[in-house]
Amino acid sequence: MDNNCITQVLIKRDGFEQILKTLENFDKAVISILSVHLIFHFGVKADNTLEELGYFLEQFRILDFCVNDYKLAEDICKGNDF
Repeated sequence: MDNNCITQVLIKRDGFEQILKTLENFDKAVISILSVHLIFHFGVKADNTLEELGYFLEQFRILDFCVNDYKLAEDICKGNDF
């Protein structure tokens, strides 16, 4: 799941209902471990409690990140879109 979509849901920006509706089509959406800090950062700013954010994160499968992922991203890097 895209970080922008996650942020849109957390701060209830226009269109967040459509994202939630789309997520209903999946057992669990997948996010990177790199997304977790953004969820806490923007979630707290939007007055969510840590408990609420923890529950929110339980809805996702969180993928690990390792040095091989970095090397793959470096190999396929296009311009400034790393």
